[in-house]
Amino acid sequence: MIRLLIFIFLLLITQSSYAIDETEKLSQKKQIGEWIVLEFLMPNQIIYRLATTSINEKEINIVFDYIPTKDCIPSPAIMVLQSKSYANNSKEGEEGVGVMEYKIPNQRQSTQEIVKTVVSEGHKFLAFSQLTAKSLLVNNRSLAIWVPASGDGEVKRSGNIYFSLDGFTMAYKEAKRLCDDQLVNKKSVITSSSPNDPLNIRD
Repeated sequence: MIRLLIFIFLLLITQSSYAIDETEKLSQKKQIGEWIVLEFLMPNQIIYRLATTSINEKEINIVFDYIPTKDCIPSPAIMVLQSKSYANNSKEGEEGVGVMEYKIPNQRQSTQEIVKTVVSEGHKFLAFSQLTAKSLLVNNRSLAIWVPASGDGEVKRSGNIYFSLDGFTMAYKEAKRLCDDQLVNKKSVITSSSPNDPLNIRD
Protein backbone atom coordinates (compact mmCIF):
# COMPACT_ATOMS: atom_id res chain seq x y z
CA MET A 1 0.00 0.00 0.00
CA ILE A 2 2.79 2.45 0.93
CA ARG A 3 4.43 2.19 -2.50
CA LEU A 4 1.21 3.12 -4.27
CA LEU A 5 0.70 6.07 -1.98
CA ILE A 6 4.14 7.56 -2.56
CA PHE A 7 3.56 8.50 -6.19
CA ILE A 8 3.61 12.28 -6.35
CA PHE A 9 1.04 13.89 -8.60
CA LEU A 10 2.93 16.86 -9.98
CA LEU A 11 -0.10 18.70 -11.32
CA LEU A 12 -0.17 20.48 -7.98
CA ILE A 13 3.29 22.01 -8.27
CA THR A 14 3.98 22.19 -12.00
CA GLN A 15 2.11 22.84 -15.22
CA SER A 16 2.60 19.23 -16.26
CA SER A 17 0.29 16.37 -15.39
CA TYR A 18 2.45 13.42 -14.53
CA ALA A 19 3.60 11.35 -11.60
CA ILE A 20 6.96 10.17 -10.38
CA ASP A 21 8.01 7.46 -7.96
CA GLU A 22 9.59 9.27 -5.02
CA THR A 23 10.28 6.27 -2.82
CA GLU A 24 13.77 7.42 -1.94
CA LYS A 25 12.54 10.89 -0.94
CA LEU A 26 10.03 9.53 1.60
CA SER A 27 11.51 10.73 4.89
CA GLN A 28 8.84 9.68 7.36
CA LYS A 29 5.38 8.21 7.72
CA LYS A 30 2.89 8.04 10.57
CA GLN A 31 -0.19 5.83 10.83
CA ILE A 32 -3.25 7.39 12.48
CA GLY A 33 -6.32 5.15 12.39
CA GLU A 34 -6.86 4.18 8.75
CA TRP A 35 -4.86 7.15 7.46
CA ILE A 36 -1.16 7.71 6.86
CA VAL A 37 0.74 11.00 7.02
CA LEU A 38 3.75 10.99 4.68
CA GLU A 39 6.60 13.48 4.33
CA PHE A 40 8.59 13.83 1.09
CA LEU A 41 11.83 15.76 0.86
CA MET A 42 11.71 17.08 -2.70
CA PRO A 43 14.59 19.03 -4.32
CA ASN A 44 12.97 22.45 -3.86
CA GLN A 45 10.33 21.88 -1.22
CA ILE A 46 8.74 19.49 1.25
CA ILE A 47 5.39 17.86 0.56
CA TYR A 48 3.13 16.35 3.21
CA ARG A 49 0.57 13.79 2.10
CA LEU A 50 -2.53 12.51 3.88
CA ALA A 51 -3.60 9.18 2.38
CA THR A 52 -5.61 6.00 2.79
CA THR A 53 -6.59 2.89 0.84
CA SER A 54 -10.17 2.02 -0.08
CA ILE A 55 -11.92 -0.41 2.24
CA ASN A 56 -13.30 -2.55 -0.57
CA GLU A 57 -10.98 -1.74 -3.52
CA LYS A 58 -7.41 -2.31 -2.34
CA GLU A 59 -5.86 -0.93 -5.53
CA ILE A 60 -7.51 2.48 -5.09
CA ASN A 61 -6.20 5.21 -2.80
CA ILE A 62 -7.25 8.76 -2.01
CA VAL A 63 -4.75 11.47 -1.03
CA PHE A 64 -4.56 15.12 -0.02
CA ASP A 65 -1.29 17.04 -0.37
CA TYR A 66 -0.07 19.87 1.87
CA ILE A 67 2.62 22.12 0.38
CA PRO A 68 4.29 24.93 2.39
CA THR A 69 4.62 27.13 -0.71
CA LYS A 70 0.84 26.92 -1.05
CA ASP A 71 0.32 28.04 2.58
CA CYS A 72 -0.31 24.46 3.71
CA ILE A 73 -3.86 24.49 2.37
CA PRO A 74 -4.51 20.84 1.48
CA SER A 75 -5.21 20.10 -2.16
CA PRO A 76 -8.61 18.76 -3.19
CA ALA A 77 -8.77 14.97 -3.26
CA ILE A 78 -6.75 12.94 -5.74
CA MET A 79 -7.70 9.32 -6.36
CA VAL A 80 -4.86 7.01 -7.36
CA LEU A 81 -5.82 3.85 -9.27
CA GLN A 82 -3.65 1.05 -10.57
CA SER A 83 -3.78 1.46 -14.32
CA LYS A 84 -3.76 -2.28 -15.01
CA SER A 85 -7.17 -2.65 -13.46
CA TYR A 86 -8.80 0.64 -14.37
CA ALA A 87 -7.05 2.03 -17.43
CA ASN A 88 -6.20 -0.90 -19.67
CA ASN A 89 -6.92 1.11 -22.81
CA SER A 90 -5.15 4.27 -21.65
CA LYS A 91 -1.74 5.38 -22.86
CA GLU A 92 1.11 6.81 -20.80
CA GLY A 93 0.63 10.54 -20.36
CA GLU A 94 -2.95 10.44 -21.62
CA GLU A 95 -5.10 13.17 -20.12
CA GLY A 96 -8.85 13.58 -20.06
CA VAL A 97 -11.88 14.23 -17.90
CA GLY A 98 -14.45 12.05 -16.23
CA VAL A 99 -17.52 12.34 -14.05
CA MET A 100 -17.46 11.11 -10.46
CA GLU A 101 -20.01 11.29 -7.68
CA TYR A 102 -19.51 11.08 -3.94
CA LYS A 103 -21.45 11.12 -0.69
CA ILE A 104 -19.99 12.58 2.48
CA PRO A 105 -21.42 11.33 5.79
CA ASN A 106 -24.10 13.66 7.19
CA GLN A 107 -24.71 15.25 3.78
CA ARG A 108 -28.27 14.90 2.60
CA GLN A 109 -27.37 14.69 -1.07
CA SER A 110 -24.44 13.37 -3.07
CA THR A 111 -22.17 15.64 -5.10
CA GLN A 112 -21.28 15.11 -8.74
CA GLU A 113 -18.31 16.76 -10.42
CA ILE A 114 -16.08 16.58 -13.46
CA VAL A 115 -12.57 15.43 -12.58
CA LYS A 116 -9.33 15.72 -14.50
CA THR A 117 -7.63 12.41 -15.26
CA VAL A 118 -4.09 11.49 -16.26
CA VAL A 119 -2.27 8.18 -16.72
CA SER A 120 1.36 8.06 -15.59
CA GLU A 121 3.83 5.45 -14.35
CA GLY A 122 1.23 2.69 -14.63
CA HIS A 123 -1.32 4.54 -12.51
CA LYS A 124 -4.39 6.62 -13.20
CA PHE A 125 -4.95 9.84 -11.27
CA LEU A 126 -8.32 11.53 -10.79
CA ALA A 127 -8.03 15.13 -9.55
CA PHE A 128 -11.15 16.46 -7.84
CA SER A 129 -11.82 20.16 -7.39
CA GLN A 130 -14.70 20.18 -4.87
CA LEU A 131 -13.92 17.21 -2.62
CA THR A 132 -11.75 18.86 0.03
CA ALA A 133 -10.10 17.51 3.16
CA LYS A 134 -11.96 20.03 5.29
CA SER A 135 -15.31 18.69 4.07
CA LEU A 136 -14.45 15.29 5.57
CA LEU A 137 -13.97 16.58 9.11
CA VAL A 138 -17.25 15.06 10.14
CA ASN A 139 -17.03 11.72 11.95
CA ASN A 140 -15.52 8.25 11.71
CA ARG A 141 -17.88 6.86 9.11
CA SER A 142 -17.05 6.26 5.43
CA LEU A 143 -16.78 8.37 2.30
CA ALA A 144 -18.42 6.76 -0.74
CA ILE A 145 -17.32 7.53 -4.33
CA TRP A 146 -18.67 6.06 -7.56
CA VAL A 147 -19.03 6.57 -11.30
CA PRO A 148 -22.58 7.81 -11.96
CA ALA A 149 -24.75 6.53 -14.79
CA SER A 150 -24.75 8.73 -17.87
CA GLY A 151 -27.91 10.38 -19.12
CA ASP A 152 -27.81 8.46 -22.41
CA GLY A 153 -27.43 5.12 -20.67
CA GLU A 154 -24.02 4.41 -22.21
CA VAL A 155 -22.30 4.39 -18.82
CA LYS A 156 -23.76 2.26 -16.04
CA ARG A 157 -23.47 3.30 -12.41
CA SER A 158 -20.49 1.66 -10.74
CA GLY A 159 -20.42 0.16 -7.30
CA ASN A 160 -19.42 2.34 -4.38
CA ILE A 161 -15.76 2.77 -3.49
CA TYR A 162 -15.54 3.25 0.28
CA PHE A 163 -12.87 5.07 2.27
CA SER A 164 -12.85 4.88 6.04
CA LEU A 165 -12.70 8.19 7.90
CA ASP A 166 -11.43 6.52 11.07
CA GLY A 167 -8.57 8.69 12.32
CA PHE A 168 -9.02 11.25 9.55
CA THR A 169 -9.47 14.31 11.77
CA MET A 170 -6.35 13.56 13.83
CA ALA A 171 -4.32 12.76 10.69
CA TYR A 172 -5.57 15.97 9.06
CA LYS A 173 -4.39 18.01 12.05
CA GLU A 174 -1.04 16.21 12.14
CA ALA A 175 -0.31 16.84 8.46
CA LYS A 176 -1.34 20.48 8.88
CA ARG A 177 0.85 20.87 11.96
CA LEU A 178 3.92 19.44 10.21
CA CYS A 179 3.37 21.66 7.19
CA ASP A 180 2.73 24.76 9.29
CA ASP A 181 5.91 24.10 11.29
CA GLN A 182 7.89 23.89 8.07
CA LEU A 183 6.29 27.10 6.83
CA VAL A 184 7.14 28.94 10.05
CA ASN A 185 10.73 27.68 9.93
CA LYS A 186 11.08 28.83 6.34
CA LYS A 187 9.74 32.29 7.15
CA SER A 188 12.08 32.52 10.15
CA VAL A 189 15.09 31.80 7.96
CA ILE A 190 14.03 34.50 5.50
CA THR A 191 13.38 37.03 8.26
CA SER A 192 16.70 36.38 9.98
CA SER A 193 18.64 37.11 6.79
CA SER A 194 19.34 40.78 6.10
CA PRO A 195 19.14 42.09 2.50
CA ASN A 196 22.51 43.76 3.07
CA ASP A 197 23.95 40.67 4.67
CA PRO A 198 22.90 37.77 2.40
CA LEU A 199 25.18 35.31 4.16
CA ASN A 200 23.72 36.33 7.51
CA ILE A 201 27.18 37.13 8.87
CA ARG A 202 27.18 38.89 12.19
CA ASP A 203 30.03 40.64 14.01
